[in-house]
Amino acid sequence: MKNTAEKIKQIALSGGIFKAIPYAMWEQVPATVKQKEDIDEPVQYRASGEIPAEWLLCQLGLTGFSIGSAKLSEENANMLASGESVDIDHLVQLISLVKMRIRDAVGILLVENEPLF
Repeated sequence: MKNTAEKIKQIALSGGIFKAIPYAMWEQVPATVKQKEDIDEPVQYRASGEIPAEWLLCQLGLTGFSIGSAKLSEENANMLASGESVDIDHLVQLISLVKMRIRDAVGILLVENEPLF
């Protein structure tokens, strides 16, 4: 079985880092919080029942955010930027800080995707 560090790196490199957010969870965020953070309503995702994590990361200005060698992509904030090798410690710190920023801003805890392979 793979150790935690390898699993985290595999998740981040295999596609989106975080799972989509259930729309019902978004509806529980108070309007005052959404106004304070200047977040648009994601009505385009209501029918699907899920909000892509990328949408929320972009709304909170995390596109391109980085810690050391780990960086969120400018094109898709829910993916790692391609480039040189990523230090696993930086990756773990990046994921932790992103989750903390989202939780502190809107009260939603992002969940990492499982590896695709």
